[in-house]
Amino acid sequence: MYFANMYCFGNDYDTVGITGIQQCLGVVYVGDGVMYAIHIPFNGTDAEDERGCQAFADYVRNNAGKVGDGHGDLFAFANGASRPTAESNVRLIKKLLKSPDTMLYRINKHLGPNSGKNGALAVVVMVKKTQKTESNPSALDFSYKPNDDIKWITGGKKQYGQYKENSGFKGNKIPDNCNAGWYRLGETNSSHEWL
Repeated sequence: MYFANMYCFGNDYDTVGITGIQQCLGVVYVGDGVMYAIHIPFNGTDAEDERGCQAFADYVRNNAGKVGDGHGDLFAFANGASRPTAESNVRLIKKLLKSPDTMLYRINKHLGPNSGKNGALAVVVMVKKTQKTESNPSALDFSYKPNDDIKWITGGKKQYGQYKENSGFKGNKIPDNCNAGWYRLGETNSSHEWL
């Protein structure tokens, strides 16, 4: 299990997540057997956002073997309308990874009175591998929970790296409960589009 903190990226075989997204962007690449995750904060400059996109694409390309051209899937997560550059950031990662199938989710419910807008509560996203079924051919479970509803404990994997040094966000913290109180990401609580 690996949860990406701000500026951090890493991987796991079964479960990855992104912590405390408000204006940030969470990105997960699902490759052959391994999932990769990064947390890209919104810094207000295209150059800084692109630096995070490039770092993640480099990390995936150097570790995932085959990428794009029919290999892997890319998923991105934003907190409602709070990340205006989400589409362009995700399209850049998609291009750098040779155009894997790419979905952007915007989480719009269960995050306080400003859900779906600027100022919603910070959200944690979790992606788990599950059994492939007719109703879930991707064999992935996408869920989320308000960050304030999580007690963080030591466990899981440490980050592989950071694209911007920030000592306050290093470590291997995971939610104390990954099985209760999570909302499944779907059509009733998010908007999503293929990019």
